[in-house]
Amino acid sequence: MSLSRLVRLGYACALVAVCGLAFQACGAVLSVNFEGGQSGSTAPDLTKGGALVTGTAGAVSAANWNNEGLSHQVNPIAVFDSLGAAAGLLSYTAPNNWAATGAAPGGGTNADLMSGYLDNFQNAGSITLTGLPAALTSGGYQVLVYQNADSSGSFGYTATDNAGHTVTAYGQQTGAAGSNYPLAGGVNGFIGSISTNPSGPGAAANYVLLTGLTGTNVTITGVTGTTGDGRVRPNGFQVVSAVPEPTSLAIVGAGAIGLLRRRRRQ
Repeated sequence: MSLSRLVRLGYACALVAVCGLAFQACGAVLSVNFEGGQSGSTAPDLTKGGALVTGTAGAVSAANWNNEGLSHQVNPIAVFDSLGAAAGLLSYTAPNNWAATGAAPGGGTNADLMSGYLDNFQNAGSITLTGLPAALTSGGYQVLVYQNADSSGSFGYTATDNAGHTVTAYGQQTGAAGSNYPLAGGVNGFIGSISTNPSGPGAAANYVLLTGLTGTNVTITGVTGTTGDGRVRPNGFQVVSAVPEPTSLAIVGAGAIGLLRRRRRQ
C-alpha cells in the first residue's frame, strides 16, 4: 500500500530508515531521549553536549519525546507516547552520563537526540519498561536504540520481553567523536542495523532495530561489540507499534545490509 493511499485512508504514518531504505510505521510511538553531557556525573549537563528533544525527531519521526536526565533513574517514572497517552513506567541505570562531543549539538532536534547518552551501558546498564499499553503491543512492536558516541566501534543491544521473546542486533560507529550522526545515505541522517554479528554490520549504522516483540514488559541491555572499543552508549530509544501490513527483514551480502520485504495481507 502506497504512502499516498495510507494518507487518503487517514493513517498517520512515519518513515523509518533501515540501512538507507524506508518503510512506514503507523500507530503509537513511545520515544525516550537521554539528555547526558560530558560532566561525568549522574546529572545532565546541557552546556557540555547534553540536550533536550523538544520537537519531532527520530528515524520514526515522532513528537512528545520523554527527556530523562539521570543515569540512575531506578524508581519507575511514567512515560507518554507521541499523542500524550500514558505508555507505562520506565526505569533505567548506567554508570554515568556523557555526550558525543562536549559542545551544544546544534542542527535541530535529531542532532539533539544524537548528542547526550548513558555511558558504558554494557557495564550492568539496563532499561526496563513495564505496563506497555495495547496501543503499542496488540499487533507487536519493534524497538529502535540509537547510538552516536565519542569513539568508534561496534555495539549491541538486546531486548527481552515478558512474552518469551529475545532479540539482539549490532550497530557500528566507524568514525571519531560525533561522526555517527548524520550518516550519508540515510533518511534524515539515520541508518539502522539488524546485524547479529558482534563486529557490526560492516558499515556505519546509528541505531539497531529489534523486532518481533509483543510483551507488556520489556528490558533493554547492552552487549559489548568486538570492533573498536565495543562500548555501548544509548542516546535514546523508540518503541514503535507494528505496521498495518506484516513486514520481514532480510540480511543480504557480507556487509549485512538490511532489506525490507513487505508482504500483503492474505
